[in-house]
Amino acid sequence: MNIKRVIKLFCFVGLLNGQYGYAEQFGDAVEWVSASGNINWSQGQVVSEGVGLASERVRSRAKARILACRAAIVDAQRNLLETTKGVRIESETMVENYMLKSDRIRTRVSGIIKGARLKSKKIESDGTCVVKMVMPMEGKLASTIYAKNYSDQVSWNQGIQPFLNNLASWFPAAHAGTAKRQLWQVKIDDIHERLKRVENFVQEPVSTKKQAKGEPTGLIINASGSNFLFSMSPKLRQLRGGVLYPTTVNKVDARKNGRLVSLFMSDLNKAKSHARIGSRPVVVKALRTYGKTRTDIVLGKDASKVLANLIRNGFLDNAEVIIVMN
Repeated sequence: MNIKRVIKLFCFVGLLNGQYGYAEQFGDAVEWVSASGNINWSQGQVVSEGVGLASERVRSRAKARILACRAAIVDAQRNLLETTKGVRIESETMVENYMLKSDRIRTRVSGIIKGARLKSKKIESDGTCVVKMVMPMEGKLASTIYAKNYSDQVSWNQGIQPFLNNLASWFPAAHAGTAKRQLWQVKIDDIHERLKRVENFVQEPVSTKKQAKGEPTGLIINASGSNFLFSMSPKLRQLRGGVLYPTTVNKVDARKNGRLVSLFMSDLNKAKSHARIGSRPVVVKALRTYGKTRTDIVLGKDASKVLANLIRNGFLDNAEVIIVMN
C-alpha cells in the first residue's frame, strides 16, 4: 500500500474518532454485545449508536435534521437498553434476568437509560443523523443491580445456615449415636466448617487506617490467559477456600454508592498506570477460574495470603481493584 494512502487512512480514522468520540483508550476492555452497542468495562460505560432519517414528506431541511436526530436518539436509547440487558452480573446471570423478574428494576433501568448522555451527533450528506449515547454503569445502575444481587446473597447465607444446623434432626437418632459416623454426617460437618471459616473471615472487623506513605495503593489481578469473563460482581477466591473479595464492607459500599467492585483492562502495563489504581499497586497472578463460574477467580496460596493480609489491614475498603485479561 502506498505510504501516502496509509497516512491518509490514519488521518481519516483519527478524524472519525474525534468526530464521534468512538476511540476507547488503548488497553480498554470492550465487550461488543451487538453491532450497535458495547460495554466498556475499563471506563464502566454502556455505549450505543443510533441512526435516524426524517420522512421524505418533510420539505424543510432544518426540520428534517431535527426529526432525523430525534429518531436517532430514540434508536440509540433502544439499542442502549438491549446492550444493558446483556451486561453480565455474575456467572450466566444478565441484567435482563433481573429485569424480567422485577418490575421495579425494569422501571428503574429504563429511567436510567432515558437519562443517558449524548456523546456525539453527526448529520450525513443524505440527511441521516448518527448519534452515540453513553450510560455509566457506576452510580444508579450499579446501586440498583447490587441492591438486588447482594441482598439475595445475604438472604441465601442466612437461610442455608439454619438448614445445615437442623439437617441432622431429620435423621433417626440411632444413626447419630453410632460410634462410626455415617458418610452424610461427615459431608454435612465438612460443609458446616467451611461455611464457618468463610463467615468468620468475611465478618472479621477490619482496620480503617489510612494508607501510609510507601504502602500499596491498589490491587491488580492478572488473569491473562484464563477463560475469565467480565461481570459486575467478580469474586476472588482462595485456593480450596471461600471468597476473599468482595467482603461485606465492599458490598455495602457498592450498594450504597454504586461503585463498581472492580474495573477491567486488557493490557497489564496500562493497568499499572491507571489513574484510579495509584502509583504503588499490588499485582498478583490468578491461578484459574472457579469451576464452571467463569466470573470468579481462584488465587494461589501465596496470592491468597497477600490478599488476606491486605483485607485485614483495611486496604481494600477504599482501594481500587483492576482485573487484567486478554
